[in-house]
Amino acid sequence: MSNILATLSATASSFSAYEQALEVVSNNTTNSTTPGYADQSVNFEANAFSSTDGGAGGVTLGPVETSRDPYAEYNVQSAQTELNYSSTLASQLQSIEPLFDLNTSSGSDSGVGGTLNQLFQSFSQLTVNPNDSSYRQAVLNAAGNLATAFNTASNALTSAADTAQSDAQSNVASINSLLGQIQEINQQKEENNAAASDPGIDAQLYSDLENLSQLVNFTTTTSSDGETNIYLGGQQPLLIGGHLYSLGTSSANGQLKILDSSGNDISASVTGGSLGALVNLTNNLIPGYQTQLNQLAQGIADNVNNKLTSGTYTDASGTTQPGVALFTYNSAAAAKTLALTSITPTQIAAASSADPGGNDNAVALTNLQTAAIPVLSNLTFAEYYGTIGSNVGSDSGQAQNDQTTQQQLLSQAQTLRSNISGVSLDQEATLMTEYQTSYDAISKLMTVLQSIVQNVLDLIALPGSGA
Repeated sequence: MSNILATLSATASSFSAYEQALEVVSNNTTNSTTPGYADQSVNFEANAFSSTDGGAGGVTLGPVETSRDPYAEYNVQSAQTELNYSSTLASQLQSIEPLFDLNTSSGSDSGVGGTLNQLFQSFSQLTVNPNDSSYRQAVLNAAGNLATAFNTASNALTSAADTAQSDAQSNVASINSLLGQIQEINQQKEENNAAASDPGIDAQLYSDLENLSQLVNFTTTTSSDGETNIYLGGQQPLLIGGHLYSLGTSSANGQLKILDSSGNDISASVTGGSLGALVNLTNNLIPGYQTQLNQLAQGIADNVNNKLTSGTYTDASGTTQPGVALFTYNSAAAAKTLALTSITPTQIAAASSADPGGNDNAVALTNLQTAAIPVLSNLTFAEYYGTIGSNVGSDSGQAQNDQTTQQQLLSQAQTLRSNISGVSLDQEATLMTEYQTSYDAISKLMTVLQSIVQNVLDLIALPGSGA
């Protein structure tokens, strides 16, 4: 009787083991599309069996194991960081590119390149008839259009920088929110040891980490109790166990600063993710374009003004007068502040002092278009403008190429991770069938054993029981 009861007990244990295994398969199947979830697997352990010593055998369920691979997760997170850096940069630069259109053949082009070309066309027309009032007015109109084009381009760059800073602030807020979610996970693990092996909590953690990797570059370590520590750029602590070190932002003189929890500038550590791209765009790329645009605006204004003030014009009384400057600007922001002086059409100095009433100075102004300008790296105005447009286009093209490459690398990393730890519905269906078959067999065995036990009990019923 004791052997039968031991067998019944072992069968019940096996029954429970397969019941739990079916639960694991069911959990895998229902979480197959859950972000961050890794396939769980079970191991069956054979119990001691001996027909003579009373070991009834059967199986028990060993620890449930995760297929999570830290290296595969690291590859996905790294690729995600690089992809979001390049995609953010590409998106932002594509909005800046049209500001530096290199097609200046259209007479109606309102950009810097087109209006610069129109200004020198007006100087060229002035050489034909230097005293024609309509030609003189055309010079002022073209110069005003050029100043407006510079103002527009400069303001657009400032607006792009402002947008990038606003996006960076949103990114920092999202980073702090994700860190807070991971902090809660750490606290759950600290309060409950079972949380460290909970597949649901594990899935949430890695989903949060992948989302974080889209925003900024970081590294992680895992403490002995399973808590996750996060470091910005591998050095600056963002989360240590249950202690969160929030990020902040500030802006001064057009420069974006990422601040640690103590207010220190740690922008140099932010080199990846969308936040890294926004820092680079705001602090390096846009200021570089703005500086070049200012140099061009100042170079044009100074050279045109020098020619005009060295020439002469004839006033209404027929008196020869020294030339008047055409442009004015603030040297701190030449492109943004470029404007016309109060010059009138009559005051345009088309002549030289050697030939009052002639066109010598109009010719000199026209020749500026092809002159190498020392302050512009000995390039012509058009060539220097082309350099700015080329730099923007090159940066944008490189970002787009990087985006394509990083998307491929991310897809490869995700495929590798899926092959290692993703849930295969085909495999789960096979396991479900196997476990269900064993479960059914054990169930039948238990029914038989219960019947045997009942029969034995009936046979040994006490006398006088009415049997």
